[in-house]
Amino acid sequence: MEAFKLSRSDAKSLNQMIEFIINTQNLHDIEPKLEEINTFLHGYGVEVIRTTEYQNDFWQDVKYKYINFGDTYATTLAYKVRSNRILICNQEDMVLNDKTIL
Repeated sequence: MEAFKLSRSDAKSLNQMIEFIINTQNLHDIEPKLEEINTFLHGYGVEVIRTTEYQNDFWQDVKYKYINFGDTYATTLAYKVRSNRILICNQEDMVLNDKTIL
């Protein structure tokens, strides 16, 4: 993945981790996999962006879980909870027009 300047083999490994998240049926497995991706990409931890809307019993008000790279404008990997999607973007773009973000 060019956004993270990975070798071809590392990009393949990251893609497998992302596919695991998208295809898992167990929400409890997502958090450890995001932590694994954080370590793999040398991030500063998995952070959350909350919403004013209630999501569900497991995630409650969490809208996104993303890898913190220490810069709002740095490219990040984010998990969008409600739609079970992975986004590659910066934190600012992720929330720019979302009025439900706290």
